[in-house]
Amino acid sequence: MMRKIPLILVLFSVSCTHAAADESNTLKLYPLTYPLTESGDKDCTFQLKGTKGSKIEHFAQIGVCYSHDANGRPADLKDCTAVSVININKNKMILRQISYGGPESALYKNDDYVVEIKVKERDCEKVSCKNFIYDGVLTVKKGSLQQTFDMQGSCDFGDEG
Repeated sequence: MMRKIPLILVLFSVSCTHAAADESNTLKLYPLTYPLTESGDKDCTFQLKGTKGSKIEHFAQIGVCYSHDANGRPADLKDCTAVSVININKNKMILRQISYGGPESALYKNDDYVVEIKVKERDCEKVSCKNFIYDGVLTVKKGSLQQTFDMQGSCDFGDEG
């Protein structure tokens, strides 16, 4: 029996090390916690498709960076500091915007991560737009790791216009 205890401990430590190694080789999104930033502002929020509950958010775009048309929709980029907030592997972080591809895409980064989101408006006649008006694909990269996530989201641009 005494010989089996060290063997069991060795097997247990190997399995735990293996589980920890698997976690470091994956990129997972976790729900955001509040407040997102010191100002609490948010413009567009997205969640993983299939998430239970419309209030859970996995990615937020922040920064009043647009002039708005008469309907309150973003029309043109103006001078601002745009950022995104994301929770990757239980590490909530703010990434700065480095590229803007019009209302359809944006690229964010910090020292370790690059995050790109590409969105398109839903066809509300085919799919419900009750809680979300956009479908998107979020790509997260860290070194050689890359993961894509199917997203759904909406934007709140307030009363500007």
